[in-house]
Amino acid sequence: MSSIRTSYNRNPVPTNGQPIEYRDGKFIIPDRPILPFIEGDGTGRDIWKASCRIFDAAIEKAYSGKLHLWIIPAPVGGTWSWKAKVGDAEARLTVQRAGAKVLYVPLAGVHTILPPAIIFHVAREDWTLSIFEAANYGVFLGDTARAKEIARRIVDEAKQLGVREVVLAECGHAYAALRWEAPNWFGETFPFRVVSLVEKIDEYLEQGRLHLDPSSNQERITYHDSCNMARTGGVIEEPRRVLRAAVRDFVEMTPNRKDAYCCGGGGGLVALPEYQERRLKAGAPKARQIRETHAQTVVAACENCRLQIGELAHHYELGIEVSAVADLVVRALRLPPTRHEAERLFAGVEEPLPARKRSEGTAVG
Repeated sequence: MSSIRTSYNRNPVPTNGQPIEYRDGKFIIPDRPILPFIEGDGTGRDIWKASCRIFDAAIEKAYSGKLHLWIIPAPVGGTWSWKAKVGDAEARLTVQRAGAKVLYVPLAGVHTILPPAIIFHVAREDWTLSIFEAANYGVFLGDTARAKEIARRIVDEAKQLGVREVVLAECGHAYAALRWEAPNWFGETFPFRVVSLVEKIDEYLEQGRLHLDPSSNQERITYHDSCNMARTGGVIEEPRRVLRAAVRDFVEMTPNRKDAYCCGGGGGLVALPEYQERRLKAGAPKARQIRETHAQTVVAACENCRLQIGELAHHYELGIEVSAVADLVVRALRLPPTRHEAERLFAGVEEPLPARKRSEGTAVG
């Protein structure tokens, strides 16, 4: 019998579940704790089905049946629906669907799932979501054996589903690991193609499957070349073509492309607080580069780079925003049709938008 149970809000809380209490400055965790969660919209429902299986296995392995976790949905009113986000009553998001053409592997966090999902939907892609994340911490540890095992999960998943392409989230080390290292680790040519999300978006634009309005992104925007994406991975012109199609004012840093300065957060250092002072000092040249562009937004196709540049912006008072490529592409799709509504979407506004008027344009997707 599974150690995890889910139900909808109208169903009663499990009678043999126990609440977590907070007493004398500390949490009291029982053997059968009840944890509420926010399921979210249609995306959340699909993801939680897979998540429960993962939690189940992890708890069984760690506690050998001594801990039983009850997870029940917490009440949330007026949550955005997946269909409303893309303006299509037939929109679907599937997890591990056999026979799909594309397997998308995200990072931890809905911010790496929802924007790509919108892009795939508008491009009419036949895709499904991986239950794994693209990050490979074996790479950070310099442990090839662990890195290989982490990569194996995605490789085996792609083979079992019979997909033709694996598309990776905007993550430099994840791309380097699965695109370039993994074929050598396993000594084989995979029966599927491995590409980054940025490369895939560039292909959609070339094929005429996405139509972007650069006036949606009026601010001056520059692009940071991630070491793993550019120097190691060779993904250099693709993000630039995408940004020129998606934004009104794109400027380059100097130097750029293969000669670009590292942000200072590579190798997983951005996740280690004890290296913060060293990271910020190492990132000073990048901060000067950014300042010289007079850009309001810095785009990077790497999660670690975005985190590091965000810290540099605060430390050196750069006055910038940091963005992924996909976020600006979704804005330029005008889905929802106005910049104001797009900002509401990414801010997680819970009340639904008013009905769209015909004069605001035809729905895409």
